[in-house]
Amino acid sequence: MNKFTQTFRQQHLECLYQKEKEQYCYDTFKKIAFLSFIITLIRLINFAHKENVVGILITSSILSIIILMYVLILKFCSSGAIFCMVFINNLLILLQIHDQQGTNQFILGTNLAIAHTTILLIIDFKLAVINIFFQTTFKLLIAGLFDSQTDTCSIVLSILCPLCFISVISTIDKQRRLLFLSNNQGNDWHQLLPSVISDPFVLFSFDHNRMSFKYKNSSKIDRFPYCSNELSQEDNLKQFLRLQHLYGVSIEQFILNRIEKQSKFFDLNQFTLRPNQFDSADFEETNILLAELYHLDDNFLIVLEQSQQKAQYIQSTKNNLINLIGQHQQLVSNFLKKQASLINMSLQNEASRIQLLYQLKIHHLYFQGKYKISNSFSQANKYFETISIDFKHMFIAIISLFQKAYTDVNIQFDCTDNNFDVVHYKDMSQDFIIQLLQMTLRKSTRDLGFRTRIIMYSKSEILFIQIICLNSYILLENLNKNLVIKMYLKLHSPETDIRQSDNGINIQLYKDVSQLKSLNKFQEYN
Repeated sequence: MNKFTQTFRQQHLECLYQKEKEQYCYDTFKKIAFLSFIITLIRLINFAHKENVVGILITSSILSIIILMYVLILKFCSSGAIFCMVFINNLLILLQIHDQQGTNQFILGTNLAIAHTTILLIIDFKLAVINIFFQTTFKLLIAGLFDSQTDTCSIVLSILCPLCFISVISTIDKQRRLLFLSNNQGNDWHQLLPSVISDPFVLFSFDHNRMSFKYKNSSKIDRFPYCSNELSQEDNLKQFLRLQHLYGVSIEQFILNRIEKQSKFFDLNQFTLRPNQFDSADFEETNILLAELYHLDDNFLIVLEQSQQKAQYIQSTKNNLINLIGQHQQLVSNFLKKQASLINMSLQNEASRIQLLYQLKIHHLYFQGKYKISNSFSQANKYFETISIDFKHMFIAIISLFQKAYTDVNIQFDCTDNNFDVVHYKDMSQDFIIQLLQMTLRKSTRDLGFRTRIIMYSKSEILFIQIICLNSYILLENLNKNLVIKMYLKLHSPETDIRQSDNGINIQLYKDVSQLKSLNKFQEYN
């Protein structure tokens, strides 16, 4: 801070101080203008009583100027209140100069001295010094011109007293600026709250002069009840305080009641927000922390507690992961046991070794398909690669593999066309066919007299697969539960579920999913 001009070296601090001082001067100007109006009006009545035309003209002019300034400041330019008070301070000298005969100069001088001092203590220090210098010079000139009896002692006192007064107002202004600096730096604590409090919160204070709450700071205020991103922080605060209820009254009224009964410097309490008759059905009970700090300002901090909910969510996620890991371990354990059993059987039974090795291969492919799905992410299909596949040839090859592995497999595969080239995601078609055949052989009744038929045909861009077997209802239910088949249908079929008709189980597949993949990318881009 500059030692002589009493101004902050940092421009932003000086601007903040002047802005706060303008507000203070604006509130005080109304009182000063009213006091000056009364003094001038009394002088006008006095001049009118004495029929002093010059005095009436002077006081009428001063009265008109005061009224005009009052209207302009209140209606149009509140920032000019400081300069108007300086102008009023100089106008009051004219009331003291004119028509001193018949006036109690002691009372008038005392009253005007109080008015001068009040104005000089309120306005800016630099303006006060300039105004004191101007008034002192003006008064000494008036005394020298109109009063020949002015002694040297009075002149010396007229110089020393203003200097002492300047020293006093300099000290007062310095302390006032230091207090502002302390308050301004002290108020910066609320700027640190977002980095300290992870939960949504709102900080506000209560203005006793305006009888209203003043917004200060917040974080994620749109998560509070009745708040949204479409409203400003101030409007969100008003919405929350007035619409949310606590113990049968609005939170606004609840806090006002606590202000009236406050007996502690600081208080911290937890409350539960419960739905009322105006809330929607999906309103959930929420805990809030209400911190109250009664200092220079009545400050209030409301924190919407979500840490507990986050902890519960993390614990739930942890439990789900533990269960999932357990399921994977069990899946791998069962797979390894089955593989070990088949290997052991193939070593012990040389006659059926080839058949057991085919079973080992099918079991490995079956497990591989299920394990890939159980470990895939929901967005993994973005990274899948499409390739051209001879679907008919793959189907026949896998049926042949099953027939080599199991002697009782009785499947008839019919195609109405020789060309079944499709563009599907890599490796997924093989997993789909293995899961489909494995489920069909497991869930349909193995009646040696009944042959399971698989018919494949195409129309336009759709490939149709029809399965005719016994116990088709049981098979349908299990196919729709199979994760590998569900994922395959999600990416390759116009329908998410397999359907049944009088002719058997029907599956529809796209012949070319590359165009569908491009369309999905376009939709994601938009």
